[in-house]
Amino acid sequence: MGLNITAYRRAIPVADHVAKVKDNGLPETWCTLEAEWGDRGHVQAFVYAEFQSSIDGLIPGQCYVVDDTDSIRFAAGSYTGYNEWRDDLARCVLGISAKDVFELAPQLGERMAFLELINFADNVGTIGPKAAKRLSADFIEHRARFVAAHVDDVGDRWAIKKYDSWASAFALAAQGGLVDFG
Repeated sequence: MGLNITAYRRAIPVADHVAKVKDNGLPETWCTLEAEWGDRGHVQAFVYAEFQSSIDGLIPGQCYVVDDTDSIRFAAGSYTGYNEWRDDLARCVLGISAKDVFELAPQLGERMAFLELINFADNVGTIGPKAAKRLSADFIEHRARFVAAHVDDVGDRWAIKKYDSWASAFALAAQGGLVDFG
């Protein structure tokens, strides 16, 4: 098992289909639109309460119609592998561990690069288009630094490939879409 990521270019809200959100950020009811929408996919926006900045541009609990033909899918790795990669990203770009980012996040008055990704659940959630736009800019700005921190062996090529997959996902979602963790 591992973390799978899907990014969509467009996310269109479904009228009158917003679930009440619990204190932990999850909807009280889940979207059940398969019968109504047939082949067209849908995603219900949700995020744990402590990661609200990452859902920026979406309404928590809202169901969105997405187009599978205008999407990017990739495996972020095992949960352990993804967390190691995310820690590597934090250390290479920010000079601190992902754990330090988690601890600092509640006190940050201004934005830190990659915050909406590093300080985010490692299993489920939705990142909205506004957060995706900020993250896309971070991936563009910091790519050379991340690549320079990796030598040419198999593990480092994997890390760079993941970096580029995330960059592509956020560039796509920044156009009015979303990134779905699942």
